Amino acid sequence: MREIWNGLRHPVDRETRELLDARWRSLDPSLQRWNQVLGRQVVHCAFTMGAPYCSLACTHCYLPKNANRVPLPSRQQMSEQIRASREAVGSGGSIQITGGDVIDAYLRDDRFDELVEIVKEAVDAGLIPMVMTHGQGLLDDPALLDRLVLEGGLRQVSFHVDITQTKRPGHAFRELRRESDLHPLRDRLVDLVFGARRRTGRAVSAAHTLTVTEENLPSLGDVIDWMLEDPRHLDVFHILSLQPAATVGRTRTSFAPTRAEQTWRQIAAALNAVLVGELPDEGLLFGHPKCSRVVPLLVFFRNGAADLALPIIGDDEPSRGFWDRLLSLFGGAKGTGGSLRDSAVRKLSVLARHPAMGLRVLAYAQRRLRLTGSPWRLAQRLARGQARSFALVMHSFMNASEVDGTRTREIQQRLDACAFRGSIMRDGRWLSLPMCEVNAGVREQLYSDATVQSIDGNGL
Repeated sequence: MREIWNGLRHPVDRETRELLDARWRSLDPSLQRWNQVLGRQVVHCAFTMGAPYCSLACTHCYLPKNANRVPLPSRQQMSEQIRASREAVGSGGSIQITGGDVIDAYLRDDRFDELVEIVKEAVDAGLIPMVMTHGQGLLDDPALLDRLVLEGGLRQVSFHVDITQTKRPGHAFRELRRESDLHPLRDRLVDLVFGARRRTGRAVSAAHTLTVTEENLPSLGDVIDWMLEDPRHLDVFHILSLQPAATVGRTRTSFAPTRAEQTWRQIAAALNAVLVGELPDEGLLFGHPKCSRVVPLLVFFRNGAADLALPIIGDDEPSRGFWDRLLSLFGGAKGTGGSLRDSAVRKLSVLARHPAMGLRVLAYAQRRLRLTGSPWRLAQRLARGQARSFALVMHSFMNASEVDGTRTREIQQRLDACAFRGSIMRDGRWLSLPMCEVNAGVREQLYSDATVQSIDGNGL
């Protein structure tokens, strides 16, 4: 009851509001746009450093060569990172529990109990944690996911699956030619999440991330086809995140590096058969346009397969005005610890204070549905539960040479507006460093220090 009462009285707490406002002011004026999420919905997404071990050997891996020799950070060091991240992103902020594959790392050292405690500590701090993994450890022992959900309070997990991954049991790397070769694995992950929901009674969702290279660029459509072939897939995977490979860490040299626009064109072509209108070039921005773009889609199913995919965001003037107002009004009203009830209460509280916005939401929904030519029929299908929403995301990280070289104004803008930041201790204070800067050398230095001496609490 206290959670509901607090959400009704204070849908956005003062601390979070101040952090969001400061983030907005820090953005270059050219990035303070109608579709900019930073500074309005989120400060940034935090990520943890440490637990760098991974049992796979991906051809495009951002970890340094010494990652598997680095000891796990202590429990105290992880607590310090969580507290620093909480101070940086505010209540309801997101934090990725990552490093290498954290499931692998904690299982290897027989310290899985600690990982459960870390997730719980993040939830108790008011953050929304997401555990990043390739999923193999959870497939081998589904009870581990149950523990993270029941004891840790985990509500979000991210599975990285693509044909660049070597040493995955049951999937010989040399035999992987197309992304469709991994569909049986994706099916198992869907069953894993549904099983966890059934056993725990908790609402667990997932993100699907994959690295895009010249090898799998031609078969990206396979992943889109799989996502849309069964509503169960979108019931589990609410996010599909495409990440064109960057030359950092132990990534093998690409002879024909994949560009962001190539990736986006492939996705648009794969969606063409069911897409209403065109796939927006930008959608929502998380920082710089060359770094991240997000397009939320509403997918309608008939006879078990998708027949329509409607972009929820448009690029016309009415859409711009609506999203500009929506992002500003609901900024910071996300709820805490991933609680759906808390999030819903906070958003309803905002609507109660701005009743005209509710009418604008209905009018905007009607306008978008009208693009299909049969808005009322689709509204009925929506009411019958014949639609699913998911976010199509592309994150483009920079090469190490771009970050370490002579920084152009654009590269500095991208770093300043980075949406993914890790809390790093430097000169006695915590800094939120951009992911690309961490990838370009910070991570390697921290891990090198850690292999020479035991981590002393100031390294990670």
